[in-house]
Amino acid sequence: MKNNKSIKYLWGGFFCLFFLFSCQDTDELSKEINLLKDRAVALETATKSLNTSLESLQALLKADIIVGVTYVGDKYRIELNDGSTIEVVQASKVNLSIPLLSISKEGFWVFSTDNGVTFNSLTDEKGNKIPATAESADKTAVTPLLRVNLDGFWEISTNGGATYSLLGGKECTAIGKNGVSEDGVFKEVVYDSEKKILTVTLTDGQVYKIPCTESFYLRIPGTSKQQVFPLGEKRVYEVEQNEVSAVTILAPDDWQADLEEQQLTIIAPSNTSVEKEENIKIIYTSIQGYLRMTTISVKLLTTGFDANATLAWNRFATNSPENILLDFSYAGYKHGTEAPPAVHLKSNDYTVYNVKDYGAKGDGKTSDREALLSITQLFKYQANAKAIIYFPEGDYVLHTAADDENGVSKPIEINFGGFVLKGAGRDKTIIRMADRNVNVANSTPPAMINIKHTVDLQNPVRLTGDVAPKGTFVINVADASSFSAGQWVCLRLIDTSPSLINKELTSITADGNVWNKTANSQWTNLTNSGVQVYDYHQIVNKKGNEITFAEPLMHEVDPQWKWELCKFNYYENIGIEDLTFAGNTQPGFLHHGNNGGDDNDYKPIGMMRLVNSWIRRVDFTNISEALSISSSANISAYDIEINGHRGHSAIRSGGSSRIFIGKVHDHSNGYIAIDENTTGTYLDNAGQFHGCGVSKQSMGTVIWNVTWGEDACFEAHATQPRATLFDCCNGAFIKLHQGGAKSELPNHLDDLTLWNFNATNTNSVSQGSFTWWDGNWTCFLPPTIVGFHGPAASQLTFSDNEVKLNESYNTAVEPYSLYEAQLRKRLGYVPAWINSLK
Repeated sequence: MKNNKSIKYLWGGFFCLFFLFSCQDTDELSKEINLLKDRAVALETATKSLNTSLESLQALLKADIIVGVTYVGDKYRIELNDGSTIEVVQASKVNLSIPLLSISKEGFWVFSTDNGVTFNSLTDEKGNKIPATAESADKTAVTPLLRVNLDGFWEISTNGGATYSLLGGKECTAIGKNGVSEDGVFKEVVYDSEKKILTVTLTDGQVYKIPCTESFYLRIPGTSKQQVFPLGEKRVYEVEQNEVSAVTILAPDDWQADLEEQQLTIIAPSNTSVEKEENIKIIYTSIQGYLRMTTISVKLLTTGFDANATLAWNRFATNSPENILLDFSYAGYKHGTEAPPAVHLKSNDYTVYNVKDYGAKGDGKTSDREALLSITQLFKYQANAKAIIYFPEGDYVLHTAADDENGVSKPIEINFGGFVLKGAGRDKTIIRMADRNVNVANSTPPAMINIKHTVDLQNPVRLTGDVAPKGTFVINVADASSFSAGQWVCLRLIDTSPSLINKELTSITADGNVWNKTANSQWTNLTNSGVQVYDYHQIVNKKGNEITFAEPLMHEVDPQWKWELCKFNYYENIGIEDLTFAGNTQPGFLHHGNNGGDDNDYKPIGMMRLVNSWIRRVDFTNISEALSISSSANISAYDIEINGHRGHSAIRSGGSSRIFIGKVHDHSNGYIAIDENTTGTYLDNAGQFHGCGVSKQSMGTVIWNVTWGEDACFEAHATQPRATLFDCCNGAFIKLHQGGAKSELPNHLDDLTLWNFNATNTNSVSQGSFTWWDGNWTCFLPPTIVGFHGPAASQLTFSDNEVKLNESYNTAVEPYSLYEAQLRKRLGYVPAWINSLK
């Protein structure tokens, strides 16, 4: 406690009061003691605030320009162009007598003890004025320090605290009855982010305006919190930088830190006897000579990877015969190895097509549909348009009832590849669906925008040779002449053989028994159409009739069944980013209510037959269904929010392979769903009825670090999804919210994996011994469950005869993310793009 003299002073007063009040009521004495304590704390806080604000004011006035402004809590964090950082806090009113300090026009410190009526110059012991800026009187600028002495009077130091003297040479009390005072010099602080001006108004009425630049920066997303490293870990981060001319990295002993244009690599020491908390400092300068610094707090553990890893991971990491985990690390754009490209309006790789140049108004009233249609007609069926379809700041209406033909809505079809649908920011660009989409009776309405390749699978070739187990990469075909390295294909199985259907419903459970169920006659998708697998792959090598894929198989391939390899028609390198899709759903959502309208009326966008594409930094508000990714492969959907009125579903992989859905926050609000005719109580953060998940013949989907609402569950919407990883997700675990029509059950076939699932809420049907297969509406092949925990976990139990594995129930495990750990095992590090999302 630095300024403890004020407390000593007040306690000295307390002893006097003790004798005065010794004969009075002890309650009154206690009140007086507490009052003195409060005054002591208030005085110490106010003094510290005043001294800090004096230092900040002086530094601010010396700065030529501000290079960074961040508002944190109740204060501005200001980065000056000399590399220093100050905090600027608006003064608060306190019931103390605090002198008002300021800087005169001549650049000297002045003070007032009568709330600014009169000002006097601060002087040193020789009577010389104290310069506040270096330019004044050719003297070095001085930052005064104030304190309260033992007698309760203000003192000042002009030599860094070496000596103090009475302020102005007079006794100026700190706890007088002079009314309310300010505990700092900044009366008002305002930053205009558009004009790039910081305006500070001092308590004496002076106004200063300091310019700021936001074009000079070096940002490392995902490093705002302390980074914890096991021994020897290599970690890679994305780097965003602009106008940086030189960089110096100061790393602690034995740490390695290397910065490239768009990537920072940190390698932790391989040995230590004690845990260490240190800082890595990155100092960088601009072309103009401005200086800034970024600090990354790091903690080094005494153990390496997997020191406390769960048994399931150790078996996978050591390729144990007992391993039951699939390798999910190939999910996402470019198989998870890198982020989608950073797309800028000035990029040489793209031509910008601004919708306003094609007639769009962006006023939230006028239909801008034709503007987008005009642009899409320029590139129809092109593989690589190299275009940015840009929506500048505004509110763009792309569907109203007036756009329907004979009462039927038509989607805006985008049938080409190599483009980015880009806004000015999720808080600036809105793409609006003002009225619902409708279709002919008994048909599901289309999405407002449908990005798709129009040609289905072609030229099937039968498979031959030996059985290819899960996890392997090689198959054989009868004739490989139509296939080549780099080509995307679909490994397809459609087979109604009863013995194959029986095999699909067979598993081994945690208690070591064979688990087998009989298909319900009502499950016509499985019983009539048979086992269906659509698994999309990229060929990396062809040798004779032997085909090698880039990705491992997630279903055993036995050529005795009707396996085929088909030509896959697709578009790639399509991005959607930096905007908000807005629908017009109303409160009172009913699952399957309003003749299905509550489920389907407001679907803003769909993606179909695409590869290596993405959607990021996007919000969805008041929508029925956010996004379905259909018949596609290796698409990344991340950094997404769903809000407004709740609807039917969030983001799903529908019959696609290795889709990555990460960092989605679904906090839409609405009524608890009872049935299609009844709602319960209103619930903030109810979430979409179905959270993020899968449907149809999806394979290898990763749902990572996703949060959904308190009246929801992950989606497993039947029609034969397989091999899905829900990885370190958070949300409710409400039974019957997984989805699936009776005719299309089971909800999920083999290899459903829940890893470190944080269950925040449940309902009465879910509680107790949870049944994964009831033969009715909940039908899951035995899942693998590791680290299921959270507030709702204590209300549930999973039986060993219904799961493949149930390890560490009610306790989170290490590694916390299976997807990240598998990426690290495959690549040697976790890629920068996923570190940046944490």
